[in-house]
Amino acid sequence: METEILTQIVERMVETGEPAAPRVRDTAAVPTIAALCQRLDPGVVGQLSLALRLFEYGPMLFDFTFSRFSRMTQDEQDASLECWMRSRLAIRRQAFLALRNLSMLGYWSQPETWPLIGYRGPLVAARGRT
Repeated sequence: METEILTQIVERMVETGEPAAPRVRDTAAVPTIAALCQRLDPGVVGQLSLALRLFEYGPMLFDFTFSRFSRMTQDEQDASLECWMRSRLAIRRQAFLALRNLSMLGYWSQPETWPLIGYRGPLVAARGRT
């Protein structure tokens, strides 16, 4: 369940409107985020897990919208994320920024996305690659 919530958050956070942009689900963006999280302190990962549940049920708790995040339309999800971004509560803004940073890192680190930003890839091949 958390993977699906994270996937939908990443999809909305990185939406470019560019038709040539690869879909999040067609990249390894979410597995990249998961792999990064496996190397973090378990306390931090626990907070991320809590944040994902709060994003899922936040519309009911904070916005009085009787729908979970994962069941909203894209426009409703965007509005919910904007509420997190502009919240008076610092903890909500911090959670938004953490998930936005993870979303950007996960998505834009994928080779399929590089042509959209004019990046041709590393000048030096990574070890073990030819």
